[in-house]
This record gives sequence, structure tokens and C-alpha cells, in this order.
Amino acid sequence: MLHRLPRSVQAVLDRPALLVVDMQQGFLSEDGAYARMGRRVSGGSAVVPVVRRLLQEFRERGLPRYFTAFRYREDGSDYPGRLPGILPKAYLGRSDPIFTPSSPATAIVPELAPLEGEEVVYKHRYSGFFETDLGERLARSGVRTLVTTGILSHVCVSATAVDAFSRGLSVVLVRDATAGTNPSIHEATLRNLADTVGVVWDHDEVLRSLGPRKDGDPTARPTNRKGGP
Repeated sequence: MLHRLPRSVQAVLDRPALLVVDMQQGFLSEDGAYARMGRRVSGGSAVVPVVRRLLQEFRERGLPRYFTAFRYREDGSDYPGRLPGILPKAYLGRSDPIFTPSSPATAIVPELAPLEGEEVVYKHRYSGFFETDLGERLARSGVRTLVTTGILSHVCVSATAVDAFSRGLSVVLVRDATAGTNPSIHEATLRNLADTVGVVWDHDEVLRSLGPRKDGDPTARPTNRKGGP
């Protein structure tokens, strides 16, 4: 069962940060590399404005924001499709990476483009934590709760959420700010994560749980239940 908050309940997130996972042109563009492979992100376009709304709120409150994005070396030497041994279906017949530094596919979609000073963590595996410094960045910012959005829910969002939980972070997955390639797999993934990793809320529940702004200051950080900033 997913953890919806009753309207009468006002939870306040403890030192939250927003994570936007892999909202890249190669996945979401109508003529992008993913589409040319015959694959689609189900509901991907509907997710963009919801993530944008969350980004806007976190920006106005001065709360931490992070992005992850696939990016392989230009020569493809770190691309899983070139690994020896048994390959998963996603990589069969694909010896060259889509997401490289020179490829337009690597860019985050314009509607969600990071602002100056916002951090993009480039990765070459599903989890945003694997062989990156995301964990260290979150620790430096004092983050305790990771509000997780993006794509694909059953792959990179799931892998990153599991690793966040394993590192001792509280995890909130935003149901209407995530998407996958198949609606039934998407829902099953969220149910599994709600059972094992964190809570699954809609974005309006996240916004309510950020708490009131201090003294009307649009950039003030909300007070959490433990009394910290």
C-alpha cells in the first residue's frame, strides 16, 4: 500500500533535497535517441511540469537541488554494452553509447535546465551514487531526506532510491513526478519501493510537507520537527 498523507496530517520533511533523475533529451524528446530505438517513456511529457513545479518551490526556498544524468566517455570505454559476459536486454546489439559529452541527447530538457550553481552529477550506471560523489555532496549540504523524481522509475530512480536508503537517507518518491516505460511496471515499482525503501507521495503532499516559510521570506528554509533549519 502506498503511503498517502491524509489532508489533516502535516508532516514536515527533515533537511530535504530535491533529486531530478535523468530528465534528458535522449529519453524525452519526441525525436530523441530513445524514441528512434522504438522505446517511449510512458507519461514522460506529463512528468516535466510537475518536476518543474517542485524545482520552482525548492529554488524559492533555497533548498538543495541536484540532477543526475547519464554521460559516458566519448570513446565509450565505460559503456556497459561493451562489457564482457552476459548482457541485459537493454544493451544487446548496442555497442555505442547514446549519452556522450558531445551528444545533444545528454542535455537535460530545457524546461528543467539547471540554473547556475545547481549541481549535475554525471553517471555511467543506473544508480546516481555508483562511482559518483553524490553521497558526499548530500552530506556536505546536511541533507537527510531525498525527494526523488525523474525517469525511469523501474531502473535509475529505483536504483538510486535503494542506494539512498542504504546510506541512511530518508527517501520520498514522487509518484506524479516519475515515469517509466510501462504503466503497470511503474506502479509495481512504486509499490515495492513504498514497502522497502521509503514513502511514495504525490507532489502536492511534498509541497505541504515542506512546511511554512519563515516570516514570509521566499528563500527561507522551513523549520523541521527537530528544530533545525
